[in-house]
Amino acid sequence: MRKLLVLMGVSLLGTGIPSAQENGDPTTILARAVSLSQICPNTTEKVDLDNQDNEKRADHDRDQGEAVNKLSLAILFKPGRFELSYGEMVTAHDGRRALVIRFSAKPEKDHLRIASGEDKRFNWGMNRMSGFVKIDEATGGIIRIEGETPGNQEFRKWIKLAELHTLKFSLKQKLIGDRWMPESSLITLHVSKRILADQHSRYITRYHCQ
Repeated sequence: MRKLLVLMGVSLLGTGIPSAQENGDPTTILARAVSLSQICPNTTEKVDLDNQDNEKRADHDRDQGEAVNKLSLAILFKPGRFELSYGEMVTAHDGRRALVIRFSAKPEKDHLRIASGEDKRFNWGMNRMSGFVKIDEATGGIIRIEGETPGNQEFRKWIKLAELHTLKFSLKQKLIGDRWMPESSLITLHVSKRILADQHSRYITRYHCQ
């Protein structure tokens, strides 16, 4: 999925983040980390998988491509979408200390409604996603994101009489100078359609940051 969950970039402002004990609010730290994210040129490869998980390169679906272009980290982590909590401080990436913020889905009655210009299919998936974000203690930038939506859910609004088995997302970033820049992302999507053939695909994006 081209450009999935990569966001409008701004210059890195300030250094470091307060500890969980000092801040007490993961929403503030996550919002700042998201605001520091950058855009880079990128290329995306789509791979289809058969029932034995054999891979085959495939062309992008036009409708999916248009939907993906509407997405960003700002949309994924829109205020109010997730329940947020702190994990433990960990050592990550070249010995740097990272703060872990866990995100989890809210009750369905509290799911965010789709906003103008957003895609209802991905809004549905993001509202049900859970995972974690690793944030560099020294710079406040995002090191890594992992998230997934629980499988085996019927989705009548996306594809009539379809069942979502897998929706997973990961983003890895690397430190270039004093900024964390996207390195690669991976989307895994598996949907069973009652009428058409299953869709089981991976979207691998590589970023070319300097």
